Amino acid sequence: MILIAAMLLPVFSGCKEDPEEKNLLFSEGLISVYVDGKWGFMNKKGEMQIKPKYDSVTEFSCGLAGVGIDEKYGYINTDGEIVIPIKYDGIASFSEDIALVYVGEEYKYIDTKGNFLFGKSFEFADSFHEGMALFSEGEKFGYINNKGKVVVEPKYKLASRFSEGLAGVRDAESDLCGFINKKGKLVIDCLYTEANLFKDGCARVSVQGSIGYINKDGEFILRTSLKADEFSEGYARYTNDDKLFGFIDMSGKKVIKCEYNFAGPFSNGRALVYTTDDKVGYIDTNGNYAVDPVYELFYSEASAGFSFSSDGYVIVLKNEKFGVVDKNGKVILDCIYDGLDGNLVILSPFG
Repeated sequence: MILIAAMLLPVFSGCKEDPEEKNLLFSEGLISVYVDGKWGFMNKKGEMQIKPKYDSVTEFSCGLAGVGIDEKYGYINTDGEIVIPIKYDGIASFSEDIALVYVGEEYKYIDTKGNFLFGKSFEFADSFHEGMALFSEGEKFGYINNKGKVVVEPKYKLASRFSEGLAGVRDAESDLCGFINKKGKLVIDCLYTEANLFKDGCARVSVQGSIGYINKDGEFILRTSLKADEFSEGYARYTNDDKLFGFIDMSGKKVIKCEYNFAGPFSNGRALVYTTDDKVGYIDTNGNYAVDPVYELFYSEASAGFSFSSDGYVIVLKNEKFGVVDKNGKVILDCIYDGLDGNLVILSPFG
């Protein structure tokens, strides 16, 4: 992944509309369901808590979920009550008690009561992460804090959200990437052709096609000739010449051999894997199966079911039926819900 501007992400598709896309799982104890062309929410007991009546929904965050009717959007609470009127042209999920909404052709921020914040609008803006949000002005990117103050003037060609106190930026003149802190100070010089977010105290960078990992002082802690991804929980995916997936540790040692058609990053001590016969399970950091590969597909908090939800669950598909299991493979809801030709699809939208 190269460093890209957040504006390239589908922040304002507003809400979920296509029941066949893979997205989130439980959020704040509820999961969205698609029944006869409308979205609602079900609890972990399989009970319909919010009747399906919306054209689209987001996951719950900060006690609120975005909902859409007739291409207008607002927010409900976990009791299904409309807390913020359905009137916006686009919305994003709440993050750090602030949500981004689209009004006409402007981006604005609101609080959990629906009050506009900061007394200003933006050409483009992103959700808050670590108390900072990306915005653009005249095709250049900068940052505001959660008080609405411009902390970093818009001057970068591209930029990322903050992670572990740092954000990646691409210099407009050199077209190279570096990292700034929350005061806007360039703490790692723009030396890299590509850069990823900091995770586990390091960031994956590329210099003229050569992959390496740097710490927050900008020092290389690992250089590798492998086709490796960023680290997550101390492990990074890589592929061999046969395009099979395995994992290395932070010393560059191959700790889980390449034997999977696909693998997701580690999250909560688990990594999704597709076997060579395209069955899906989860392995632990020793490469042992925590969830046996007996399923056909996962839906989860990250795209393609990479990680379990914050509540520790994941949707599974077996014999064309949807169910829910926990991170140890225990069945929470059996695979009895028909997601292909019946009237109930268990899915949740992106945030």
